[in-house]
Amino acid sequence: MARVLATAPRLKSSSNNPLRAQTVRTALILLFCCGLRRGELLRLRLAHFDPEQNLLRIEATKFNKSRIVPLSKSVGRELHDYLELRHQSKLPAEKESFLFWSPRRTESATYAGDGLSNAWRQLCLMVDVLDERGRPPRLHDLRHSFIIERLQHWYAEGETVSNKLIHLSVYVGHVSPASTHYYLQLTPQLRDAANRRFHQAVTPLFAEGGLR
Repeated sequence: MARVLATAPRLKSSSNNPLRAQTVRTALILLFCCGLRRGELLRLRLAHFDPEQNLLRIEATKFNKSRIVPLSKSVGRELHDYLELRHQSKLPAEKESFLFWSPRRTESATYAGDGLSNAWRQLCLMVDVLDERGRPPRLHDLRHSFIIERLQHWYAEGETVSNKLIHLSVYVGHVSPASTHYYLQLTPQLRDAANRRFHQAVTPLFAEGGLR
């Protein structure tokens, strides 16, 4: 992902869309760092970002649910810098303007969705981020990556992961932790972290002669 983001500034802009590269880069940061759905991202308007509290407001998304998404300081700074560039470029700045604007943007957001997906595939090809069949991952896979990365951080921090799943479920907008389990692929990192946690819990039992 670092290679993709570092390459994003190479995306070509145009006279009527001067911030294409910056728009794509910032959009990908939100998808990867916040686990947003693509549709949620593309429906965001300027009014949905609270720069003082560093929050995004996701309204009437899947299952007609709404939620507040707190941003990390670094992600908030990226978004703030992007909006400052928009202001300097004199692009639409009304509260109801789309957060990720393009000159061909319509209320359906169809073009913006296709454009973002195409830019993602182009960047993956440029930096050789491909699967075993030589294909770029799906844009939606960034949501999977966010969830797996969060679990790995909790394991590394020594947290009780099973107790944290409800928080993760709410953050990504799932109706329950059961929906989040769909995203829990056993990566080598998660497997190793789970094995270490298991050994830490079980080894003292054997040292004491086993269960009694």
